[in-house]
Amino acid sequence: SADSTLYMVMLAGFNLLLSRYAQQSDISVGTSVANRSQSQWQNMLGFFVNTLVMRNQVDENASFASLLTQVKATAADAYSHQDMPFDKLVELLDIDREDNQSPLFQGMFVLNNALAQLSLKLADVDVSIFATPLYHARFDLTLRVTDGELASDDRRIRCDMEFNTALYSKDFVQNMLAQYQHLLSQAVEQYDAPLKQLSLLPPQSVQQVLSLGESGSQSAPD
Repeated sequence: SADSTLYMVMLAGFNLLLSRYAQQSDISVGTSVANRSQSQWQNMLGFFVNTLVMRNQVDENASFASLLTQVKATAADAYSHQDMPFDKLVELLDIDREDNQSPLFQGMFVLNNALAQLSLKLADVDVSIFATPLYHARFDLTLRVTDGELASDDRRIRCDMEFNTALYSKDFVQNMLAQYQHLLSQAVEQYDAPLKQLSLLPPQSVQQVLSLGESGSQSAPD
């Protein structure tokens, strides 16, 4: 859709990916917000970031266009309540909290477009951007989408996944990211097709799985 932002498209794809893995339609994803909705807060120093919960229903019989419309509406509603502190929401819902699990959601989505907007110049000072290592995952999965990196004059989107190593392996997460990319590429080409027609695996991987299955069935005992 012409009025869909990169954030909405990538978030809709993440909802679909999580729905496939969880094998359920009711998906809740967390996202961070700057929480500077008031003009008088724009130039104030301080950490105003809040966490929002985006809850969507993924219907495999509906199209990606329909899912995207729902995600847009959910996001608009969530952002209209961004001043509600996340901890206060959990308190009002009277949810039992566990030390090893975030309440309300276990998957986080973050879009970082700061690189596209950053223009910092200081007299007699060289400024550069560098990534700091992360040693602790705050959530089971966090998808970070970075927009604005330029290479060979082509605009690129980078996706990184932060994950709980007690639950997932590096190979598992790399495969998950590849499947996320494959789902999105199909969604662009089959925008109005039912979601159930979008494959989690590329054709070559499907053929490998089928071949392994046939091999296993042939060698299985009677």
